[in-house]
Amino acid sequence: MDWSLPLPGVLQPWAAGPGIDTFRLLALLGALAAGAVYVRLWRRVDPDASPGAHLWWAALGAYAGGRLAVLVEARTLPGSFWSWLGFDELTLSWAGAGLGALAGAALAARLDGLDARTALDAAATALGVGFMVGAWGSGRVGTATSLPWAVPPPGAAGLEVGVHPVAIYLSLVGAAAAAAAWSRFRAAPGSGGALAAALLVLGLGRYAAGLMVERGGPAGALLGPAALGDLAWIAAGMALMVPARRRPGPVVGTLVLALAVLTGVLAWQAALAVPQAPGTAAAVGPGFEVVDLSWAAGAGAGAEGAPAAPVVGFRAPDFEAHTVDGRVFRLSDLRGRPVLLNFWATWCEPCRIEMPEIQRFHQRYGDRVAVVGINVREPRDLVQTYVEANGFTWTFVLDPGSRVADLYRLRPIPTSFFVDGSGVIRHIEYGILTEAAIRAVFDRLLRQQDAG
Repeated sequence: MDWSLPLPGVLQPWAAGPGIDTFRLLALLGALAAGAVYVRLWRRVDPDASPGAHLWWAALGAYAGGRLAVLVEARTLPGSFWSWLGFDELTLSWAGAGLGALAGAALAARLDGLDARTALDAAATALGVGFMVGAWGSGRVGTATSLPWAVPPPGAAGLEVGVHPVAIYLSLVGAAAAAAAWSRFRAAPGSGGALAAALLVLGLGRYAAGLMVERGGPAGALLGPAALGDLAWIAAGMALMVPARRRPGPVVGTLVLALAVLTGVLAWQAALAVPQAPGTAAAVGPGFEVVDLSWAAGAGAGAEGAPAAPVVGFRAPDFEAHTVDGRVFRLSDLRGRPVLLNFWATWCEPCRIEMPEIQRFHQRYGDRVAVVGINVREPRDLVQTYVEANGFTWTFVLDPGSRVADLYRLRPIPTSFFVDGSGVIRHIEYGILTEAAIRAVFDRLLRQQDAG
């Protein structure tokens, strides 16, 4: 299916190289749209209010919350003040940024002598609009599916089976959250109903969309860190809905019920999903299939004949590059061994945090799992000096022109691809790795390899 959205290719990062940084571009557009909605909602409640200054507080809160959440996840402090601010490598948490924006808007309203509860309701509605716009820029795709709205994975258009367009799902979740919050804001601004509705819909929708993304198996999809964060938003929204005066209206009730049913069905699917024999598709729910696209080129074709794309379930794109010591490296030469492909740079603070963890894993599993660090856009001497000074002993490959990074549609770093012995990507991790997290994925892959 050669399916594409009626949008320019620059806004379809899952289908082709975007050419520009669509993530930051659409995140900025989403923030501007959210700010415009926030001001308009305040003017609806109080025509004499001047909420424009609230936007600066909300932006500051969003940035501080997004960075704080990243630092908490990393469980360590960056080495410099500029790294702490994120100027070395901009990494933000969406959940932290959303909570920070809400807190900033409420604080600004309180300082202006306005009702902080109205500010929270208006900001929650605006948050849904911002998420609706910004989600398009993520370019996120999920696991393989034969559903009619599947999109082709990056670099593998023309297949009969595609992948879940998670970016579209998340954008629709933002639209639903904005609609639900607006219905409550219009009925009772300042009651907390709009905030509760937005939290419920965003939490349920993100949790449902997350089930379409490989998170280290069914357990990770249902109760991994990202899933638990979404469940916390759901719990907060339900807690705010408890008082009688904040009961959901018909729009919110219908949206929440529909999302709850969908989430339950998808959770059931994720829990029942089991590894299938090559070339098979297992029906695990009404209208759903779990398809192993590493065999989409034809049953029995093997990984060599399967399409290559930087997506879970597809063959890892092969490449040739030079190592720091001048040797020629080919990914296909490692066929038969599981591989960890880790994209990094010396200036990237999260990369520096995770590299000792990768070294510990390499020391324990190096005889069974190949670890390959791909340095992006840095000179050989700098990379070699850094590696030797820190005693890292796995294979390091140079990518000075970002050719390999472009092949893998790289966005944030660090990003790590977990590849099985047949050359198929089985898991993708964005952000900091720990030894335990790496070991959990490869223990599963090694057990499957030994059993097969």
